[in-house]
Amino acid sequence: ATAGTGGAAAVAAGGGAGATAGASAAGGIAAFIASIPAAAVAVAAGVLVVAGIATALVVNLLSGPDDEATLPVPTSSASSTNDQPTAPASPGATPDPSTAASQGPTAPPVVPGTDPTAPATNPTSAPTSQPTAQPTSQPTSQPTAQPTSDPTEPPTDPPTDPPTDPPTDPPTDPPTDPPPAPAALSVVLPDTGLSLSAGATDQELAIEVANTGGTAAADLAADVVLPDGVTIDDVLTVTTPGVFGRFAAASDPGWVCTGGEQSPTARCTLDVLAPSTTARLVLHVAVDESYDRSDGEIALHVKGAGLDYEAPPIPVRVAPAPARLALPSAPATLELLSQRPTTLTLPLRNAGGTAATAAVVQVALPAGISWQQVGGDWSCLLPQAARAAANVVDCTMATIPARGSAPLALALTAGEPDDVGDDPITVTLSPSGRATPTPISVPFTIERPARLSVDAAEGLEVLGGHAVPVKLLIGDEGDLDASDVVVEATAPEGTRWADATPDGWDCGLDGSLATCTRDAVKAGAQEPLALSLVGDVGATGTLGDLTVAARAPGADGVEVSVPVVGRAPSLVVRTETSPVLLQGDEGVQVSFAVDVGEGSDAGGVVARVALPRNVVPNPDGSQTAGCAATEDPRVVECPLGDIASGGSAAVLVSGHLMWSERSRVTVTARATGATSDPVQITLPATSAGLAERYTGTGAVTQVGAPLLSCNTYLAACRNALEKGTADNNGLAMIPLDEAPFAGQRASVAVSSKAQLVIPKGAAVEFAGLYWSGNAAGSDTWSKALTDARLRGPQGDYKAVTGTVIADRKDNANRRYYQSFADVTDQVAAGGSGTWSVADIAVSAGRSDKDPTYFAGWSLVVVYSDGSDAAVTVYDSGAWVGSGAQPPVFSFAAPAGTLARVGVVAWEGDYQGSGDQLRLTSPLCDAAPVALTPVRWDGSAGSSSNAFDSTATGWRAANSLGTDAKAFRPVLLGCDVSSLTASTVGDQYLVGAITLRTQPPEPAATADPR
Repeated sequence: ATAGTGGAAAVAAGGGAGATAGASAAGGIAAFIASIPAAAVAVAAGVLVVAGIATALVVNLLSGPDDEATLPVPTSSASSTNDQPTAPASPGATPDPSTAASQGPTAPPVVPGTDPTAPATNPTSAPTSQPTAQPTSQPTSQPTAQPTSDPTEPPTDPPTDPPTDPPTDPPTDPPTDPPPAPAALSVVLPDTGLSLSAGATDQELAIEVANTGGTAAADLAADVVLPDGVTIDDVLTVTTPGVFGRFAAASDPGWVCTGGEQSPTARCTLDVLAPSTTARLVLHVAVDESYDRSDGEIALHVKGAGLDYEAPPIPVRVAPAPARLALPSAPATLELLSQRPTTLTLPLRNAGGTAATAAVVQVALPAGISWQQVGGDWSCLLPQAARAAANVVDCTMATIPARGSAPLALALTAGEPDDVGDDPITVTLSPSGRATPTPISVPFTIERPARLSVDAAEGLEVLGGHAVPVKLLIGDEGDLDASDVVVEATAPEGTRWADATPDGWDCGLDGSLATCTRDAVKAGAQEPLALSLVGDVGATGTLGDLTVAARAPGADGVEVSVPVVGRAPSLVVRTETSPVLLQGDEGVQVSFAVDVGEGSDAGGVVARVALPRNVVPNPDGSQTAGCAATEDPRVVECPLGDIASGGSAAVLVSGHLMWSERSRVTVTARATGATSDPVQITLPATSAGLAERYTGTGAVTQVGAPLLSCNTYLAACRNALEKGTADNNGLAMIPLDEAPFAGQRASVAVSSKAQLVIPKGAAVEFAGLYWSGNAAGSDTWSKALTDARLRGPQGDYKAVTGTVIADRKDNANRRYYQSFADVTDQVAAGGSGTWSVADIAVSAGRSDKDPTYFAGWSLVVVYSDGSDAAVTVYDSGAWVGSGAQPPVFSFAAPAGTLARVGVVAWEGDYQGSGDQLRLTSPLCDAAPVALTPVRWDGSAGSSSNAFDSTATGWRAANSLGTDAKAFRPVLLGCDVSSLTASTVGDQYLVGAITLRTQPPEPAATADPR
């Protein structure tokens, strides 16, 4: 007979292919049970057997309610005719055999052989003499002897007494077991379900896997997937008897699970799960504190030989984590600086899944550290007398929601390192979840911050216009290096900083403020900082304090003050051998120099000239710019500005001699904080000159063209224009009209044009139009002397109204005039290109028996060129003739200056020689220089024919009476220079002089530092 298979479990699932029966359902169960006394049935080797019930009930328990138990029946030998009874099931004496039964008990039952037709057993010749032994304490899974298909021993003799009757029911065929049901898996859960707690570790999670089939489930592999937030803590190999329904726990080794810690998955294996048994799969898990769901699901997927079982989602309840006030990580070291508040920020949060009520943070501070709350929702107790000694801060908050943040910030201020106690800073947090509140240490250090120092001189004397060294030492007296150090030195009024590039420092200047930066000053070190301070020219006496402030991020700054005084300059008035020039028109010119000694530059220098009673100031005379009479009509003061130490300023003052007598001029000089000794100059006699029209900086050019010329149809005229073979007084001069005006013309129409070149991008600062002509005493003018027309490169002529600035007569009663108009705006708008002039006043007749007729114009333009060269335009009318005293034009510019002179002059001749423009230096020993003119094509002219009718910008070499040109540059040999125009046998009118002076580069001086 075979054992029956069980019914359904609590959670059922279909099984796979059939397998052999497990240890608890081995073949021959009926025979095995028959050999055990009914009163002693027990659990043996993992097979559930119930004591005190009938064999049929045990079989029924193992077989299930729907199967019939097959009891063992006696079998007989093939040669026997009667059935022999089986051995009794009870442990008592062997009962009497039935009819024709064997005298002794039958052998124990055996498992049927592989031949289904062979009888199960053969009867012996006689019953056994003794009853069978009592059953052992544990049932065996197999019979004690293997059945054989043949009798154990064939009978040696035929039976003496054959049975009288044949067996009642001889079996025709050996009995067969019904086929077992296939293995089937299911999950058995506790009545209360599975439950876990968030925020806890080492929680046991047990799942019962049952085999509800009739055959063993082999080679099982279960994949367990835990809910998000639940991870493996540990895995166990468990064999735990578990009974469900009519099934017994497996006796084989239990599930063997593998899975990494903190992993949400596990792989468990089981070699064999016998039919009608369970195996308990146990995992130790941890649930993250942040788990916020009330439930979850476990996924279980089991595969085995012929099995693929995916369990329905297994529910698990998760209780929320208790409230716990926590920090995200261990506090970092708090770096405290003495006497500086440092914020201790505790990024607290309720890490639990339930609200925290009555949250408390207790901060214990060592002596010498004070605190102050910095905002936030916490309520912190201020220091009280009773708690001051303990120095404990209690901060409370009524409620912090689950997962809520509650940062706490305290500003801690430490004293000096030696004044702070040795106790640590600790933080105790409550509630603390499942743990006991434990103080958390906050490591800290205390250092003195960087403390900057400045060492400087006790006082400082500055020189006007010159740098003096300012030596500073910047130190750090703290424990920490000072980084990104900034030193701000503020100079007092009347001083300024010189450009400085001290080693290791990066300095910038902004007015009186010098700001110097350095990457770092090491703790305990001093770094030199060398600056240079310049006194303003004229700043003397007590000037105030120089303040030096040093600062750095996180450092204690410092500020010191140094008193500053300014040294006064030294002034001397110097005269030359002939300091007074008397001109033929009763003019007087007084020249001298103001020298400044070494030391400070002189600021606001003023030369004071006291004239004698026979001389009055001549404001229209040639003199140093700015000279003017004071309230005393015979005192002239000339402001000279600032004069550098070791330098000088030449001064020229003009006066008018009222009468002839020997007299003296008294000269003194003063500057801020200083006055010179007076100097007296004796006046002998008189002079003449030109007036200043414009002064500025940049470059200057002059172009021009004639308005009377000769008849170009004549070869003599063409040769005169191109080769200079004749002059205006040797040709018949006629009106030139090469750029006619389209409107109403003058009675004598004249016009001409010239090319003006201004560099691209240059700004026109000044433009003056000069025009001139002459006429015999009996001739009339063609129009008013003040009217002209001017046209630029684009556009039409514009009417110009000027002023007559020269009106002279020669010894033949010829009249010469020159007019001037400021045309700066028109030239600035027109720029480079062709400029034309039309219809000025010319002689309307030709009555001169010794004709020297001319007419022309010139445009003088000053423009910017980015240089600091000084440009001055002088104009008026200086007559030069063979019978007149040559005019002397004096000007001041430093010795060594490169000077370029230009002229506008009228009625000069191309032919001949003897006309010169000489540069002299009356106040020094420089040799005179005859200037060389520049011709119309840029070539050099002759220094002995300085006024050679060259009109720059016109089309021909000989303009027949118009000079508008420059001279070659020359170096000045003295601070006061003079230009003298002279002639031998000619006469001409100097209408304007242009002067461009480029000061020499300053000599390199030693660094005053």
